[in-house]
Amino acid sequence: MREIVYVQAGNLSNYTGTHFWNTQEAYLAEDSADSLYDFDVSFREGLSQTGRPTFCPRLLVFDRKTNFGTLAKSNALLGTDEEELLNEDSPALWNGEITEYKQDPIPKSTYHSSLEESDDQDNIESTRDINASDEAVRYWSDFNRVFYIPRTVQKLPDLAEWESPDGDWNHGHNSFSQYDEDHALMEGSLRLFLEETHAASYPIPTSFPSFFKSADVTAPVRRGILTQPVECAMFSSLSTGTSTAHLFSSYASAIESYLKRKPAVEALGFDSDEVKDLAHDLWALHDSFDDGHRGGEDYHLGGDEA
Repeated sequence: MREIVYVQAGNLSNYTGTHFWNTQEAYLAEDSADSLYDFDVSFREGLSQTGRPTFCPRLLVFDRKTNFGTLAKSNALLGTDEEELLNEDSPALWNGEITEYKQDPIPKSTYHSSLEESDDQDNIESTRDINASDEAVRYWSDFNRVFYIPRTVQKLPDLAEWESPDGDWNHGHNSFSQYDEDHALMEGSLRLFLEETHAASYPIPTSFPSFFKSADVTAPVRRGILTQPVECAMFSSLSTGTSTAHLFSSYASAIESYLKRKPAVEALGFDSDEVKDLAHDLWALHDSFDDGHRGGEDYHLGGDEA
């Protein structure tokens, strides 16, 4: 048996991952003696605050703080909410007048309210017949039905009004490094997950190609812990067609042409090897879409309607 540590990075990947984990959670209700599903591969067993056994995904979830919605309030295993911590009595550092500005709390989703009503009625089986309406979904957590342990949730700071959501790759690289330094991600949350497993590997659903390759996210944990190769799958909401393969090949050719001017590449702060990897990935995408569209039909890879 090989346990898997999952990493979800990006809003679209978390929408996709929530559907995946809801499906996995449904298998937990099956009789283990007759089931072909081995929950130990993707879930870790633990105890809740009340002493009840729990099965939580072996997962790290990255997203902007705003995109988590009501997850902290609707997930019993996360413990004390941030708002409750702020309301706790603490020594006053300022004796003057204080003006507080608070956002209105996000109401629970209709789906979670229905689940709680079913739990109050001690009718667990009926919760599997409750469906989340697509129109009522505001965040990917609105239709989540699994419990997470605290180190699963990795809340990235929200962007300031003047910051672009697109950003640039160097800025993203630096932001990730700073987040790792501030929260001890690689030596804390990820290492603890890996140390719980026997022969660990971790697939990475991400909204960004080559994310972990450029972010050097695999380097620190490979020393003495990670022995299996990393599998990385990209989810995208791009509408693709017969010209998509040509688009990727055009980008790859342009990058290869630019690489010939090595001093110019390094002057911009880019590493030549990373740029070569990007060109290689674009050629791989070209080959993939070229094979997939020989029938002449357009399709969507992923989707915004999740």
